[in-house]
Amino acid sequence: MRRITVEEVTQAYRETGLTPAIGTFGMVSSRCGCAITALLLYENQERGVSLEEIISSLEKGTTFGEIAESIRHLLGDLDKFYLLGFVNGFDGLPMVCSEMFSSEDDPSQAFRHFQIGYEDGVQVREAIFVSL
Repeated sequence: MRRITVEEVTQAYRETGLTPAIGTFGMVSSRCGCAITALLLYENQERGVSLEEIISSLEKGTTFGEIAESIRHLLGDLDKFYLLGFVNGFDGLPMVCSEMFSSEDDPSQAFRHFQIGYEDGVQVREAIFVSL
């Protein structure tokens, strides 16, 4: 499973000049964004994708599944439960219980991917707000 690292997010913020933001995909006017937005902007610079396009694409999603598909389309194949965990961990939201995944084909695996993403999101948040 592909994971998001502190090093790649730190590099994305430095290379794009974005200011880290929590609880939002970002704001064009203040040139800020969450870790996912920073990664999306960094990974798609050569294609000419703008911050406004990235934020707009993410905000079009009405469910997390739709948002995850936008991220996966622009960033690469990341597990949707990993992404959900990463976003929650980066934003400082509380951990969820395993029952949230009971309707999934493999609830145990979905919850484990969420946990790994959550831990990575917390680790990235703590490193980003210390290093930048």
